[in-house]
Amino acid sequence: MTVYAQLQQKNQEDLARYQHALETLLTAETEAKALIKDLNAVLETLNSQQKHNSLEEVTPGDDAKGKGKEKESPPDTRNGEDDDTGKRGGIANRLREAELLLHKVTFLMGDVYHTLGDNYSKEEGEAYENAELIRRKLLKGESHTPD
Repeated sequence: MTVYAQLQQKNQEDLARYQHALETLLTAETEAKALIKDLNAVLETLNSQQKHNSLEEVTPGDDAKGKGKEKESPPDTRNGEDDDTGKRGGIANRLREAELLLHKVTFLMGDVYHTLGDNYSKEEGEAYENAELIRRKLLKGESHTPD
């Protein structure tokens, strides 16, 4: 959608091209935030399942009776233990890509507001400020939570 918004800005025949580009970017922002929210929810679910599974492994069973230490076995990939780690990594990568997209959308919104003039200076400043916050979080490796 960002490329489409940029193409809309270049259409010399459309007198309201910046308004149309802004509408496209606002839609893209909404969709990116929804995607980030969904991906964060999936990551939380996977993390809570991992914590629950690790608590079950640590808690001794009734047959342990305190005789020595239980042997730890390598993760059984047939049961999907390693699969959850791969899922978390994949979801985390998708989350980062969605956050990068949100940064790009937010920054482009600032550009459009700037082009629209002084009437949008407040929105321009907010867009650039939000883009900077997202950029800093990405550089620190922190996860972004939508507003």
